[in-house]
Amino acid sequence: MFSEEEVSAISNVISEPRFSTYLSASDGNSVEAMRLYDWNIRASSAFLPVLSILEICLRNTISEAISKSYSSDWPFSGAFHVSLANKGRFNPRRELLSHQQKPTPGKVIADLKFAFWEKMFTARHDEVIWKPYFGSTFGKAPLARDFRDLRGQAFSQVGAIRELRNRIAHHEPIFARDLRREYDYALELISWRCDVTHSWVSKNNAVLEVLNGRP
Repeated sequence: MFSEEEVSAISNVISEPRFSTYLSASDGNSVEAMRLYDWNIRASSAFLPVLSILEICLRNTISEAISKSYSSDWPFSGAFHVSLANKGRFNPRRELLSHQQKPTPGKVIADLKFAFWEKMFTARHDEVIWKPYFGSTFGKAPLARDFRDLRGQAFSQVGAIRELRNRIAHHEPIFARDLRREYDYALELISWRCDVTHSWVSKNNAVLEVLNGRP
């Protein structure tokens, strides 16, 4: 429990506008708002290992699928470049081309934004990448379902997870989000690639423990 003196000092450091979000969610009770702020930090921290493994899993799996169509040098492939969307708030082609000075495909892959991998789950890549290779790269997915349905689900879930990841990275509130659902999204996507990795991640994170302890 926080004392009134602690709340006053810490909220002053946090800043009034930032703290007001938690105060509003706590019916104006400053001590409860401080407890919620503290919990929000712990929840954000608990998600980081899961999000880290998920991002690595996705980028390596998607890279494998792209490689099957465009070769292992796909980050430098002109044919792949022109397959990418070249407009919108996030421009995948511009993002990839901005890394062309990197010496190896691996360096490019490691530096691409998470949004790039999200955009790889759009329908424009169905015929060349996902129709032939979804099953061989996401081999543990429920492949009795149509690949377009699975790819669409991945796009939706990765989008939600990217928003969560960005809020955590910018130290923003996540307490109003459906965190259990987004945790399940992350684990499900990992499971589509590897059930052993899914089991390892499930057993070695504190997300559910922290969520169950919300004030």
